[in-house]
Amino acid sequence: MSEDILNANNRAGKSACIFGSKEIERATNNFSKENLLGAGSFGDQVNHRSLVQLLGCCIELDQPVLIYEYVSNGTLFDHLHDRSGKCGSLNWPGRLTIAHQTADGLAYLHNLAVPRIYHRDLTDKSNVYSFRVVLLKLLTSKKAIDFNREEEDVNLAVYVKKILREESEQSGVRDYEGFGVRSLAVACLDDRRQNRPSMKQVAEEIKYVISIVVNEVLVPTN
Repeated sequence: MSEDILNANNRAGKSACIFGSKEIERATNNFSKENLLGAGSFGDQVNHRSLVQLLGCCIELDQPVLIYEYVSNGTLFDHLHDRSGKCGSLNWPGRLTIAHQTADGLAYLHNLAVPRIYHRDLTDKSNVYSFRVVLLKLLTSKKAIDFNREEEDVNLAVYVKKILREESEQSGVRDYEGFGVRSLAVACLDDRRQNRPSMKQVAEEIKYVISIVVNEVLVPTN
């Protein structure tokens, strides 16, 4: 019965499995905190190239546990910063690719998943406002919350909005206005929900920016 529920909305052709408690305890070193990546409430079986796959669940523990595939390439922070916390070596095309894959996966959850899935059960454009944090971190290589900045600049979104208002050339925001990324970031930061783009529009805009960057790389100007 549990497997039937897990696979009810599975369109990927891959069946989810039921894992035993001993297997999960062994794989996690008895749920060691050193292996903790994050926490959440519930999940769904979806099929998208930018989303991790649901492998199955375990119902033999105190609480039911969902098992997802493990991605071993590290976190976004690992790629944006070195071990000292300074700017890492992730190049501009790589940043754009991450931004597009994230936006594309969220757009799938918002529009094509059955039922539609929103982060914290909010709306599409509320999730766009949340996505701004990922986009701003990719643009600036700065932390979302950093108490080493001035008190009024601790929050990255607030800090960048202030910089954009001041139109400072010393902002630290990568100057890619010609590629449209700055205007996209501004749109995602808009306090008025009706003025923000949908996640699908965000994904399409970033994809367009990538096509321009790739063209510039393949056909350099003199």
